[in-house]
Amino acid sequence: MLRPINFIKIDIEGAELLALMGAKMILQEDRPLILAEVNPVQLQKVSGCTANEFIMFLQSLQYRCYLLGEDGIEAVSYTHLVHILYFAVYTA
Repeated sequence: MLRPINFIKIDIEGAELLALMGAKMILQEDRPLILAEVNPVQLQKVSGCTANEFIMFLQSLQYRCYLLGEDGIEAVSYTHLVHILYFAVYTA
């Protein structure tokens, strides 16, 4: 595998948390930017977690989550419960 990994785009119908947990070492070592679609219903069904828990997992790895919308990018808190597309960026 070529390293470092700089960017991860993920949309796997609710298995996002499972995949990123499996990639935890890469997230901690390479600090890639992450673009993910989050569907709260599928996330609960497949990964057994809420959107809050998914975002909190990334925050525990020092990522900051942002909503991508028509008006650009805005910060998202872990209480944001809508079907979101977000961008997680490592914060120093």
